[in-house]
Amino acid sequence: MNRSIKEGEKTVLIVALLISAVLTARASGMFGDVIAAMTGALPAGSVASADAGGTVSAEAARPYLIVVTGADGTRATAAYDDDARDALYEKTGSIMNEALASATEPVKCAESEWRAALSSPGVMIEYYSEVPLALARGWLGAPAGGSRLSIRRLCLVFSDGPSSLYCEGSDGFYRAEAASLGGDKTVPAVYSGNIKYEFETDSDSAAPYMLLLSDDSPRRAASASNPLALDGVLPAVLSPLGIDARHSPGYTDADGSERYVTSAASASVSPDGLITYRRAVSAGGVADNAEMSEESFAVETAYRTVAAVGSYAGAARIYFTDVEAAGDSDSDSNSDSFVVSFDYYLSGARVFFPEREHAVSVTITDGEIAEMTFLFREYSFSGAVALLPERQALAACGGTFKLGYSDGGSGDASPFWYAEGDNGQ
Repeated sequence: MNRSIKEGEKTVLIVALLISAVLTARASGMFGDVIAAMTGALPAGSVASADAGGTVSAEAARPYLIVVTGADGTRATAAYDDDARDALYEKTGSIMNEALASATEPVKCAESEWRAALSSPGVMIEYYSEVPLALARGWLGAPAGGSRLSIRRLCLVFSDGPSSLYCEGSDGFYRAEAASLGGDKTVPAVYSGNIKYEFETDSDSAAPYMLLLSDDSPRRAASASNPLALDGVLPAVLSPLGIDARHSPGYTDADGSERYVTSAASASVSPDGLITYRRAVSAGGVADNAEMSEESFAVETAYRTVAAVGSYAGAARIYFTDVEAAGDSDSDSNSDSFVVSFDYYLSGARVFFPEREHAVSVTITDGEIAEMTFLFREYSFSGAVALLPERQALAACGGTFKLGYSDGGSGDASPFWYAEGDNGQ
């Protein structure tokens, strides 16, 4: 998946925010209970709480773009502002929860139906990358369900009768019936008549579902540091992994990495903040995952680990990025192994590293953490950078583009536009 960063004419912009956050789905299914847990992903030292059954609240890929369309065609949205996006999600998340909880199994529909839905009164949410629909349902507090679809966008169309819920993924467009969800359920927001999808002004646009919200706004630069260098941070990070950094007999490799070894696990801590953890023996006592798919359980388990280790990310947030089945042909064919990835985001823009595909990668085998790499960073905003205006970037790219940050390890994280298919690498 690694691709070289293409700047200049291939650089591009995020039209709306990537968001992911921690949603605590309570047994009652009431969305109001989870709002307090959604305001940030993995704050410093956070620990995921387990319920009586041993599961934890799902790490959610909170949608990076939220668009509310009113009855008169005006819209409300939020971009490049975590607080504004969080506030809008608090006004719409419960509605999406109701829709997903009551939805029938999605069936294929035409792209024209999808476009009509986007132009109708309702709510559209977009994830940074495709996620299994079953996981998205769980993140929003709805029953997980058995759908095998992976989706990028969800659009709920309000109706006084049965509402319609539309999905978009890599294999096309889908429609499901949902409960009656009228527009009066929305919380008033700031609407504008100037917010349009690209297909509404150009039906043949190469980026039909983008919204260009600003042509000349400067983007904030950021500085980066290694928080593991701070007193007390490393012991706090290694402790949830069963390693006591104050007393374990560590030694130093030729590259300066400190190694800590116990009978159950080992960890290497590099000077630039990368922790590499490996389990030596099975921890035993794997939580019961009878009500979850293996993939969903892997995400839950990985999030529990990442949350327990904690984040010291400063102005950034850490969000779920991807889950894939491990494809090691040499591994035990009877083992269920998944690789779950997380990344840093600055105001919804993903941070990229020249030699790393993801900031955090967790391998879950047979329901337990087997390996993890975690590149620790703390970010703060510093100054502004003028980039190519959005409209010019769209013309230069010829397709969907996003805002990213490049962290080359020099202490700075610079914003840049990149073509969506390039993933910034």
